[in-house]
Amino acid sequence: MQSGDTLKKENALLIRETVKRLIDLTRNADNPLSLKEAQAKIETKSPVQAGVVNWENLRDEYLATKKAKGIRATTDNDTSRRLSNLLRTLSGKPTP
Repeated sequence: MQSGDTLKKENALLIRETVKRLIDLTRNADNPLSLKEAQAKIETKSPVQAGVVNWENLRDEYLATKKAKGIRATTDNDTSRRLSNLLRTLSGKPTP
């Protein structure tokens, strides 16, 4: 069992990160979202919920950050293909 101080520190960090993410989404110069849209995106696009990792959302977020940095189309296609292959491999069952 964790002490109250430890929980407060963990919650404070989580709250700080969530507020920073909301600010980034609402003040993004390219495509600013309303607060309601930003909140919905944070709640529905969370890659980890209850110990389950949503790899597709992580892939989409990673590719979005790379595209925002202005990578070439060929690099984008190659990275997207490699990540899709990785997800296909992770979702498959091991062969005997």
